[in-house]
Parts: sequence; C-alpha cells; structure tokens
Amino acid sequence: MTAPFLQPGAASGRTYDQGVSATEIKLGQTTAYSGPVSGAASMKRVQVAYFDKLSAEGGINGRKVSLISLDDGYSPPKTVEVTRKLVESDEVFAIFNSFGTPTSAAVQRYLNIKKVPQLFVSSGAARFNDPVSSPWSCPALPDLQDVGALYARFILNKFPGAKIAILFQNDDFGKDMMRGLKQGLGSQNANMVIKEVSYESTEPTIDSQIVTLKSSGADLFINLSTGRATVQSIKRVFEIGWKPVHIVNGAFGTIFEVFRPAGLEKTKDIYSSAFVKDPADPTWFEDSGMVEYFEFMKKYMPDVSMYNRTSLSSYVTAQAMAHVIRLAGDDVTRANVMRIATSLTDLRIRDLLMPGVTINTTPEKRNLFGKEVMAQFNGERWDVLGDF
Repeated sequence: MTAPFLQPGAASGRTYDQGVSATEIKLGQTTAYSGPVSGAASMKRVQVAYFDKLSAEGGINGRKVSLISLDDGYSPPKTVEVTRKLVESDEVFAIFNSFGTPTSAAVQRYLNIKKVPQLFVSSGAARFNDPVSSPWSCPALPDLQDVGALYARFILNKFPGAKIAILFQNDDFGKDMMRGLKQGLGSQNANMVIKEVSYESTEPTIDSQIVTLKSSGADLFINLSTGRATVQSIKRVFEIGWKPVHIVNGAFGTIFEVFRPAGLEKTKDIYSSAFVKDPADPTWFEDSGMVEYFEFMKKYMPDVSMYNRTSLSSYVTAQAMAHVIRLAGDDVTRANVMRIATSLTDLRIRDLLMPGVTINTTPEKRNLFGKEVMAQFNGERWDVLGDF
C-alpha cells in the first residue's frame, strides 16, 4: 500500500491515504445505469443522495463524502475500464458497494494488487470473503452459499419429499447458491434435485428453460435468477399452469421491483428470504426507521419510488459505510478502514433489518449482512417464517 501521509501544521496527527483530505473523502462505485439490469441504477442514486445529505449537514468528522458513481452497463470489461478511471484518475480512497457479482469479480484482483478497499461489494459470492487471497475485499450481501444452505434446511424441514427443479444464472451468483443448496441437502438427499437448468444474464428470455423444468415433473422450483429473468420466470410459471412450491432467491424476492411487474396474482404463496424489511410491505409502514427512510426518499429522491427494496438496502448500506468512516476518526487510512469494516459488532440500522438480523463482521466472515430469514408472500405482505 502507498504509505499514508501526515497532514502538516494544524492537522498534524491526522493520517490519510489517497482520496482523503482534511475536508473530503472520495469514494468510487460502478453500477448498471444501462444494460440488462439497469434497475440497479436507482439504488446507487440513493447512496449518492445520502452522502450528499450528510455532506450538506457538515459531513463525517468534518469531511464531506463524495461518492463518484459510474455506469458499467453490467459489463465486466466496462467495469474494468471505469474502475481504473476511479482509482487512477479520480484517485478515490475506496470502491464502495459496486453492483454485481461478475462485474465486481472482474476488478477484484486489480483492486487487491493496488491495495484499494473493495468495500461492501453488492454481492454475496464467496470469492469476496477470502481474507487470504483478497484481503482488500469484503461483500455486503449474505454469503450466497449460506443462502443456498438456508433453502436446503427450509426444504428438508417443510418439504422433505420434494422433487426439486432449479433455474440458476450461470455465474458466481447462481453457482454459489447452488453449491450451498447441494451441500445443505447432503449426499443422502442429492436425488431430490431432479433437474437443473442454467441461463446467461444476456439471454433475452428464459421461457424455454421454464418449460424444460416443468416437464421434469418437479413439484418444488428454486428460482436463482436475477432481474428481468426473475419477472419472466414468475410469469411463465403461471402461464403454463405449473404450480410447484416456488422459492425465489432473496435478492430478487421483492414486492415492488419484481412481484408487481410480474403480477401480484402470480406471486401469491411464493417463498423467499431477506435481511432488510421490504418497504412495500404494509407490515413495516409505521416502524420508526421506515418512517425516517420514507421521509428521506420523499425529500431527496422524489423521482424514485420509496417502495423499492433495493433503494432501502442501499440506504442501509450507505449508513453502515458512514458508520465505518465515523469510527475511523482522523486515521483515515485504507488499512484502518478495512480493519473497522471487518470488525463490526451488533450494528443496528434504525429498525430496518429483518427480525433476527444484525450486522456483525470479522476478518474471517466479512459479509456486512450475515444472514437472511425466510418469509412467504400472501399476495399483499410477507409472513416472516424466521431462520431454519
């Protein structure tokens, strides 16, 4: 790592790295403002607005926080290009909560070689929780293998005789959940999985995959798709009259972004998992943290629906990042911020986490959100089922 430097004169004793001064800290980020999952754009705009709000109120420890958020179109080669710009031209202090597993994976080695923190990656892939090979990376989302194992425990508890069909995205996102699911089922239950089909994130439709899965005779469908493909799959399952027990992965089991576009009548009884509350669920409307979030969205993001759960999770993640910066005080070095980010204890974000979920990180288990809980959608709101 580039040696930290001491600010001279009155600022003596303040230790900074690139991207930090007495008045500012610069963070960088990439996300899909265009491309197949461009819906991710709104959640990053929420984070820019959150840090702008904090800066206008005096910043953190007297420093404004500038978040430079650039478009990568969910294209790994483009992610490499814009990340290099952020680090080498914009000279950011750290990369914060960039969106996507394949995109963040494309720059992981580069950032670790440069010893630039890759903080709270918007992914739960196991590769970002590897303190030996990637000490400068840490993921925000629950470990995807742990999520897959949660689904396995849930199935063995509730549907022990199920015949399982799986749709998964052909990248680390889908494969890690698949790995956790199969490990959770165990070799003695391996024959419960009777069909598994993959798809590429660039495919315009996954209709044929759904038809193939139905024809397998499966009565439980584990849907490990993302974005547009999740909406398409829910619609197609309904249209062809397939009525399996349906589990949608937690990243895309959302009322506003996925279920409403798919049609609420098609989503009743779907199971999923979550670590933050769904702001489109009336159950949480009066919670103090949700009221505060709604007020923030109305004032600072009036053109984005406050019922968007990806916006809420981004808001929560930005608060966690602000907490880390605040704890760093005047020792704003990359090494110190990484130390803090990987040693959080029982951090609670204003009543916005699901019941039973808290934030705890260690150098060995770096996921900002360490677990999800199961829930079932009743057509209007989520019935929380808890851990399994």
